[in-house]
Amino acid sequence: MWPLIKKNSIVFLNYIIPFLFFFTLYWFLEKRPLDPFILGLQLFWMWILTSGAISNTEQREAKNDAYKFLQTLPLNDHEIVAAKYSIILGIVVTVFIYNQVLFSFFESGPILMKLARILTTLQAVICLILAGFLYIGVYKFGFHKMVKVFWGVAIGAAALMITSLEVIMPGIKDYLPVIAQFLVSVHWTIWLMLALLGLYVYHELMKIAVKAKIAARG
Repeated sequence: MWPLIKKNSIVFLNYIIPFLFFFTLYWFLEKRPLDPFILGLQLFWMWILTSGAISNTEQREAKNDAYKFLQTLPLNDHEIVAAKYSIILGIVVTVFIYNQVLFSFFESGPILMKLARILTTLQAVICLILAGFLYIGVYKFGFHKMVKVFWGVAIGAAALMITSLEVIMPGIKDYLPVIAQFLVSVHWTIWLMLALLGLYVYHELMKIAVKAKIAARG
């Protein structure tokens, strides 16, 4: 499994690392204090990097018939799928740590900084779970069908979110400080348990993906 992880980890070199480098350079040149815009943008890009890595990898696999080749190697379906899930886990953890370090360089009040770290944790868990479902779809329906569904849902969800914010935000704007205060008051062990639960769910989704791959192969 490790040689397969090493092969797929090229996505770090060609996709993730350059993006994080230029993103870091941009924010340090901007020299802005931490604000909701920066926080929201960073959370948004965590999902873009994760889903983009899956699309990039699976597109290359489909183009080169890589899965057919992998079946000729002494690898079982569990090892192949586990390698894919391990790469995505590595990407999410890398971006999560990157955001935590990056935020520490921004000027901010203690509540906003703690809120940023909490929301980054939540976003990492959400990204893992969505990525887990995305891979299940890839193995069950095929990459070309799934990528059309995925981008359609992603664009639709983004449009719905923006529209909802325009409608809902004026009504809840006065309650945002209360919501933020509640989130930062939750003990860190709760967030740790949530992160561990997210990892457990991700692992279970990997098992489902293995079954979907075996069923698709017939």
